[in-house]
Amino acid sequence: METETAGKRKLKAPRIISWSLLALVVIIVLFNSFAVVQYGHVGVRKTLGKLDDQALSEGIHFKIPFIQSIHSG
Repeated sequence: METETAGKRKLKAPRIISWSLLALVVIIVLFNSFAVVQYGHVGVRKTLGKLDDQALSEGIHFKIPFIQSIHSG
């Protein structure tokens, strides 16, 4: 009996760590999916270093994490 419960405990630890890491990655990607252009400013979206032609007004804007960035000034 003791070996069965010890075996189950050994399997639960890697699962918990795996799910925790997955949750952390999802949270990081979600927080990097949006950018805010402050009131009175204009933003510009950069995709892989290339500037887009369209200016962004103030507000919240969606971006592709780690691919796009939004700069305002």
